[in-house]
Amino acid sequence: MKQLLATFLVAFLGCGTAVVGLWSGDRSPPTETISSRIEPAVVPAGGGGEVQYVYLRYRACDRRIRASIIDAAGRQFEFLPQTSPPTTGRLPGRTNSYARPFRVSSAAQPGPAVYHVEIEDICNPLQTVWPIRRTVEVPFEIGPVVPVAGALGYRADEGMAQCIMRRFAGLGR
Repeated sequence: MKQLLATFLVAFLGCGTAVVGLWSGDRSPPTETISSRIEPAVVPAGGGGEVQYVYLRYRACDRRIRASIIDAAGRQFEFLPQTSPPTTGRLPGRTNSYARPFRVSSAAQPGPAVYHVEIEDICNPLQTVWPIRRTVEVPFEIGPVVPVAGALGYRADEGMAQCIMRRFAGLGR
């Protein structure tokens, strides 16, 4: 009985080691980015844009994405992390496209900027602690803040105090 238990234990550990070995060698990314761009090419501070990707999918895996914008001053404006399941309806072996809208902070410095994305792919259980990581950076330009009249009647380039002074300047007459 002890002989059978020892044989079973050795076989189980051997198979487990082989599976972990296969999983640890699985480091090829499940997608390849063919092209990426930002539309429009100049996004005003406080305005919206869209990052557009064309990519080739080799296999379906879970994905975690952390995106941010790095402005001309080197400040990083992060977006909420995003996850996606492997079943997105896209077929392996074909090129696919993906577009994600975003908004540039009105505090961003006008000038050259980068849309920075850190991608973590999880294709097997071992990769929950050791994911396949890669980075995609898409350059674009941040334009100056576009003044817009708000609901209170002041423009974005005016201060609130100037708005109040202008509104109530003639009340004492």
